[in-house]
Amino acid sequence: MKLKTRLTKKIVDGLKYEGDPSGGSQCITWDSLIRGFGVRCFVTGVKSFILWYQFQGQRRRLTLGQFGPLTCEQARDLAVGILSKVARGIDPEAEQRQERESATMAELFEAYLQGHAIPHKKTWQEDKRRIDQYLSGLSKKKAKEVTRQHCLKLLNEIGAEHPYESNRVRALLHTIFQFAIRTGFLPENHVNPVTHIKRFPEQKRDRFVSEMEMRPLLEAIQAEKNVYIRSCLLLYLLTGARREELLRAKWQDIDLHRAEWRIPETKGGRIHYVPLSTAAVSIFRQIPKVEGNEYVFPGKKAGTRLVNIKDPWGRVRKAAGLEDVRLHDLRRTTASWAAIGGGSLLAIGKLLGHRNAATTEIYARLSQSPVRDIAEGVGGKIVSFMAIQEQQKKAAE
Repeated sequence: MKLKTRLTKKIVDGLKYEGDPSGGSQCITWDSLIRGFGVRCFVTGVKSFILWYQFQGQRRRLTLGQFGPLTCEQARDLAVGILSKVARGIDPEAEQRQERESATMAELFEAYLQGHAIPHKKTWQEDKRRIDQYLSGLSKKKAKEVTRQHCLKLLNEIGAEHPYESNRVRALLHTIFQFAIRTGFLPENHVNPVTHIKRFPEQKRDRFVSEMEMRPLLEAIQAEKNVYIRSCLLLYLLTGARREELLRAKWQDIDLHRAEWRIPETKGGRIHYVPLSTAAVSIFRQIPKVEGNEYVFPGKKAGTRLVNIKDPWGRVRKAAGLEDVRLHDLRRTTASWAAIGGGSLLAIGKLLGHRNAATTEIYARLSQSPVRDIAEGVGGKIVSFMAIQEQQKKAAE
């Protein structure tokens, strides 16, 4: 939070989000004229006017609207009007709830992103992409008028070509409606229209880089000129880390003396320690540090991190002739090769930071080599036993 100042267009234009890069910080600048009135900056660049007030002994907050469509003067007038109602014993929150219940899906999408996804989800950008790409057709509809038939038609259209993506959109849409019910955009007794829509069957992906494919892949990675991209891709293979975990890595969490990388928060919300091989330590030592930047893989702007390596990875896999290999398949490759080397499920699970052993089994099953070795051993014994029987039979004759 910042010190109070009289909010003007010039001042609000100059405000920037200065909190946690994940978007979870309350970056608020308060107005010096009206108590509780301020503007909040979001990591996306959006700026919204807010008002805190007391009603019947309870502290409440209202979002007045976005800066741009709403000027400072208009927002300040709204704040004065709301505080006037409070003084007369009228509950502004109840009034806003009624307005919310007539909100469009476009308004709900924006409220979901600002009120839930950005503050609480590391993958909020994926949510925004799916909303823009798949859900924009619902934008003009009233949220309370969207039916199961609307959602089913939309999801079936997506699923006709992309069943996996349809399931992800289904999950997102279900979450958005739950958010709407929880926050008053829809009545508490409103039935989530997505609840009884079935998911498309998904086939577990089992693609990983084989030994024959590894050489051209490594050659393509080494051909990358950018040392950060090159190092990042190699470390995906050597650590089995998730994409965001590695991109968010900070030097303060890398202990090269102990050969250990501390991930402060994994996908499961836990701290995870990744043991670093000699090869991984060597790569970390070769990565140039940027003064004033805490991230291992710095972005173009000062103090930022590398956000996306989609394009470089596209170049690499095309050069290697492995265009069907996704970035996450490198994590699967690490686990698969560990299984081929005889690693136990427990050890592989600890390397990858899995909480559930069943998740590790999915990776371990990708390689049939250990199973095949067992089968060959059993087969060899049976064949030997049959040969002995045949010899005994001939001797008896």
